[in-house]
Amino acid sequence: KTLIDDSTLCGVAGADYLFSPSQYLLDWMRDHDYQLPAKPIVIQNILRTKEPSVVGAGVVSAVKEIVFFGRPEPRKGVTVFCDAVERVLRKGVRDFRVTFLGKLEPGPELSFLQERVAKWSVPTEILTEMDSEQAQDYLTGPGRMAVIASLVENSPYTVLECLGKGVPFIASRVGGIPELIDP
Repeated sequence: KTLIDDSTLCGVAGADYLFSPSQYLLDWMRDHDYQLPAKPIVIQNILRTKEPSVVGAGVVSAVKEIVFFGRPEPRKGVTVFCDAVERVLRKGVRDFRVTFLGKLEPGPELSFLQERVAKWSVPTEILTEMDSEQAQDYLTGPGRMAVIASLVENSPYTVLECLGKGVPFIASRVGGIPELIDP
């Protein structure tokens, strides 16, 4: 028998208050038998920016570059994204480029990605060294659309960053992502 259960380890058991960045996370905790305070509170993450929000201020242009935005790893949906690009390529569509924008250290995941894109017939780039501000600036370039393909997610800053900069994006409907986007 263990002396401490999971809810004690995360500091929830016996708490007077619990703040969560998403309702999704609270529901997940309840589904996994965490003992929560009577009235947990959802306060979404806040994105700090040096500039005021420009949502809706940009001019929409034709998408010429599809940008996988996030760490290119399986739980962030990189395999699903690659499968989708390959389906489009099999249909003969080639008038776009693909960029992977997210932190990734050299290793098996980077090797997997490099091998996967090597056979694509469209220009492809893997950008792994940008900080958050640089990535947001990159995404605001004309003709770029971000793809946030996460398979599991709580309250991703990638979505907040796109919303805050007015970047066109599509995102998977998982976890707390729908809570961040006005229906």
